[in-house]
Amino acid sequence: MAKPDVRLVLIDTGASCDIMYTSLFRTLQVMEKNLSPYVGNEFYGFNGSSTQPMGYVELLVTFGEKEAKKTIKIPFLVIDCPSLYNCIIGRTGLAQLGAACSTAHLKLK
Repeated sequence: MAKPDVRLVLIDTGASCDIMYTSLFRTLQVMEKNLSPYVGNEFYGFNGSSTQPMGYVELLVTFGEKEAKKTIKIPFLVIDCPSLYNCIIGRTGLAQLGAACSTAHLKLK
């Protein structure tokens, strides 16, 4: 994403969308004018708290290195709430990437 390497990315095969938290959004210095409006319900966390997403932002994301490198455009839903991760790659991003996940081996191919 952009120039920096992004660490602490959660690969979640159960998530129905790709999520970026505002801490990463600000780190990447993406302008709020680049956000597309979000129309829908609030998001609810495990603790029952809710948050209204700021909107969508489409970014080019590169997975892998050298010969195994692939770059795709992912629409991220930007959410302002605390998280241990910078972003979540869900089923939509994994499908677009054509990735196969193995939780037993902790690998993404």
